[in-house]
Formats: sequence, structure tokens, C-alpha cells
Amino acid sequence: MDDGYIDKGVLNLCIDNFTYEECCQLRDLLLTFNIENGTQSRGNGQYRLRVYTKSMDTVRALVTPYIHPLFLYKLSDNRKPKTPKG
Repeated sequence: MDDGYIDKGVLNLCIDNFTYEECCQLRDLLLTFNIENGTQSRGNGQYRLRVYTKSMDTVRALVTPYIHPLFLYKLSDNRKPKTPKG
């Protein structure tokens, strides 16, 4: 639950120890759930799996029931505007 983050609405899963073939298997599995994603090379044989913004509602619906409450912030929607102070 701790190896990922959301940046600009894109979920980045840190799968640095996966082989490229394993990354492709995970990518293909997510596609069966209509979760659009792609792999990003970090160099040195390390990869990140990126789940694109338009699939985030699907991801949230699927995984939220299984996430420890302390980690729910990791699935927050960073695209929502912050309310002004005052």
C-alpha cells in the first residue's frame, strides 16, 4: 500500500523490482478491468506503472474497500480545486 503516489491525477505504482515482462503482465491484467495504463522506464531496469487519470475512478471503486484507512489519502483526487481561505 505504500509503493505509489498520485501526481497530477496519474497514479504511479513503484514496481522497481519487477522485470519488464512482469510489468507487461500487470499492465495487461489492469486492461482487463478497463484500467488504462502504461509502463515508464526509470533506467537501470526499473519501471513504474502509470494509471491514467481517466481510469482513476475505476481504480478507486475497485481498491478502496481493501485499503487500510491510514492510506486512503493516497487515492485522493488531487484534481479537485482547493477552497479559498477567508
